[in-house]
Amino acid sequence: MKRILLFSVLSCALHSSLNAQPVLVMDLRKPDPDTLTVNSDGYFFFPFRNTGDRPLVLSHMASGDSTVSCQLPDTVPPGMSNMILLHYDTRVPGKFKKKIVIRTNAPGQRRVRLQLEGVVANPIPETRPINPEDPQITFTSTVVSKDTIPFGGNGTFVFTFKNTGKSPLLISHCSATCSCLVPTYPREEIPRGATGTVWIRYDSRRVGPIHKSVTVFSNDPDNPEVLLYIKGYVKNEDDQ
Repeated sequence: MKRILLFSVLSCALHSSLNAQPVLVMDLRKPDPDTLTVNSDGYFFFPFRNTGDRPLVLSHMASGDSTVSCQLPDTVPPGMSNMILLHYDTRVPGKFKKKIVIRTNAPGQRRVRLQLEGVVANPIPETRPINPEDPQITFTSTVVSKDTIPFGGNGTFVFTFKNTGKSPLLISHCSATCSCLVPTYPREEIPRGATGTVWIRYDSRRVGPIHKSVTVFSNDPDNPEVLLYIKGYVKNEDDQ
C-alpha cells in the first residue's frame, strides 16, 4: 500500500513538473506616442510578470535597426515581475515608429511584439531676459518699395530707426546681398531716444525688378541683425 501511495505521489509530481510552464503577462506593449528632445534619454519601459510555475527566459530578436537597442533581464523566476528596457537613438530629429520582437520560452508567446512611437524635436532655445538698460534698434519699416525708377535715376532707399533702449546704440556694419547695393549708416553712437537713418543706394543702371536685402548689425543684444528689404523696378532707358 505504501509503495502504491509513493508511486502515486511521484507520478503526480512528475506530471506537474512536465506541465509546468512560464507565462508572460505584459502590462504594456505599446506606450502612448512620446515627444523627446534631441540627445535626450530615449528610454521606454515595458513591465511584465511571470505568472507561470517555471522560469521565464527572454531574448531579443535582432531587427537590423541600429536606432533601437534592447536590455533584457536575466531569467525571471515564477511569480516575479521585471522590466524590458528599450532605448531609441535621439540624435536625429523627426518622427519615429519602431517595432521590436522579443523571443521567450513561454508556450503560445514565443514571439512578443513591442512598439515605440513618437517624435524627436529640437530643444527650445533658452530665451534671454530683456535688460531694460540695453540699446534697442527699432526701424519704422524694414521694407521700402518704389514703383519705378528711371534708368540712371535716384536709386536711394531710406530706412529710419530709433534707439528705443536706454544705452547708446552703435551700428557696427552692414552686409549687402549684391554688389549693386551700397549701404550707408551712421558711424557714431545713437543716444537713447535718438533717431538715425540707413541709406541703401541701388545701381539704377540695372534694368528690371528689384528684390534685394541688406543686413544691419548693431549692439542690440536682442536684435543684433536686422534685415532691410528694397523693392522696385528700373525702367529701360528707351522707356523714359
